[in-house]
Amino acid sequence: MTVPTCSVDDPSALNYNPKGNHDDYFNKARGGVPEWKNEFAVMSHGPWLDFDPMSKAQAIKVPTIMVHSDGCAFPEQARKFYSSLLGAVKELAWGDGTHFDYYDQPAQIDFAVKDVAAFLHKHLS
Repeated sequence: MTVPTCSVDDPSALNYNPKGNHDDYFNKARGGVPEWKNEFAVMSHGPWLDFDPMSKAQAIKVPTIMVHSDGCAFPEQARKFYSSLLGAVKELAWGDGTHFDYYDQPAQIDFAVKDVAAFLHKHLS
């Protein structure tokens, strides 16, 4: 069984949003391709929802940088995950925009690349 991946008018969609924030999926200028089917296999939803990253945070011991924003999915959980990291070195780069903006929008990409490059240069050199 499948449901739409994105929809502005079908509440059964995985990503139902009446405001229509699905430009990254459908707009050719943002990577949308005609071959992509707007279908999500419902059977794959369970394993995705059962994944518990919070229980893994304390086990991470390597230098870690997280890039996130209030407009991205689950911002409070991202902050909680970050605070649960017990590794000696961690950094939180908090930007703006949605998680889709970090796919292809210059402002968000430049923000993330600048912070991640500096972090890697500092901790991998």
